[in-house]
Amino acid sequence: MEITKIELRNVSRRFRGLGSRVMHAHYNEVNSIIKMFVTYIDITPIINEFAGSLYKEISDFESNLIRASGYCQDTMETGNTPEDEVNTIYQLLKYISEHPEMDVAMLGWGYTSSKKFQDMVEEFENRVIQPFISLLNGYFNRHGI
Repeated sequence: MEITKIELRNVSRRFRGLGSRVMHAHYNEVNSIIKMFVTYIDITPIINEFAGSLYKEISDFESNLIRASGYCQDTMETGNTPEDEVNTIYQLLKYISEHPEMDVAMLGWGYTSSKKFQDMVEEFENRVIQPFISLLNGYFNRHGI
């Protein structure tokens, strides 16, 4: 896809801004902000094409997600390569955006010993969202060179 450096910079800036909002979201707002973030990814051709190029079906995705969001304090396996990580996290974010009843705090429970919902959400953001944002920022940097 052809894109000018100015357009790429604007896309990257907007992506980072929405990513920052997700990273600092309150547990009561995180689902709606994730939905805005995913919508931006879906409507932005350069990001959507990149995420789409890495798409692979994940076997037992929903059952793993349900297990990770339960009381067993498991975490979601995101893959063994950066490409797998982008694929898995994007599918996870997409699922959360389409299922507002999904409790992000419960997904973060496996990453912290705290019983506070905000701490659970913050650990989910740090361990899942931040790597996704970093990997896509790397893509923007490589694409802009």
